Amino acid sequence: MRVAVLARVSTKDQQSIPMQIEAAQKYCEARGWQIVKEIEEKKSGKQSLRPLRAEIIEMAKKGKIDVVIVWKLNRWGRDTADILMTINELMAWNVSFVSICENLDFTTPMGRLMAGILAVFAQFERENIVHNVKTGIAASRKKKAEWGRPAKARAKKDQVLQLKAEGVAPTEIAKRLGMGRASVYRLLNS
Repeated sequence: MRVAVLARVSTKDQQSIPMQIEAAQKYCEARGWQIVKEIEEKKSGKQSLRPLRAEIIEMAKKGKIDVVIVWKLNRWGRDTADILMTINELMAWNVSFVSICENLDFTTPMGRLMAGILAVFAQFERENIVHNVKTGIAASRKKKAEWGRPAKARAKKDQVLQLKAEGVAPTEIAKRLGMGRASVYRLLNS
């Protein structure tokens, strides 16, 4: 069996990719399967544009692989519809899908049932993360009335306007006041 392995972390700071690759290598070695492609992706699973995952799908479509292996189902994606659609596409091209941690083989009816259940949980987890972030932002706004970086540029608006009135160019204003040119332009156009 020719295998493509997808290892993914959602942030560049996470260090679990080598562990995911090693687990896939051991899994393949135990079954006598050959890894033809190892892909290391450092992108959020919620994003629909994931060119490295798309590369695996393209390999499956062209008949270059027989199995896709991931550490966990949520490494493949976090959206239920997307996970189910892409796994169905793989199976339509006679490509199996294995999730090591969940011990899933989607070539069986039980494996497909479990895939659907786990895909729902992956999306649920993602939606909980989004909800928690939004709740935190709302609580912060309630306390401070503003969210985001401090408004340092706005505090200098009068100085920016005065310098502009004196004929000083925006780039020079930014330099003199120690702020970005974009901030100067934003203040001048507000």
